[in-house]
Amino acid sequence: MSEASTREVGERAEQAAVDYLVDSNYVIVERNWNYHNIGEIDIIAVKDETLVFVEVRYRTSTRYGLPELSISHGKWQKLRKTAKLYLAKHGAYRSKACRFDVIAIDMMSGEASLRHYVNCL
Repeated sequence: MSEASTREVGERAEQAAVDYLVDSNYVIVERNWNYHNIGEIDIIAVKDETLVFVEVRYRTSTRYGLPELSISHGKWQKLRKTAKLYLAKHGAYRSKACRFDVIAIDMMSGEASLRHYVNCL
């Protein structure tokens, strides 16, 4: 049996995040929304009249630290820029409050262990 590819593990992690959000009464609006190679937002959801941009980070080992600590300043800037483009393109959401969340997932055992950080930016 071969090890799962990085892409497959990433897809499982992202699906675990979506399942968690749905179970927590979020409405998923978009997945993997990108704008002309400028940036990508993993999950866009709505909860309690707030538009939530979610960055999903995962690790299959602790070798490089916790997944939530892997988001660089440059990545935050790219997320912010991409979110602004999303809002410009989807006028219906412009009047909603917005926030950025991070879902960090440990996949060491093959099962997802999740931490949700609300309003990180």
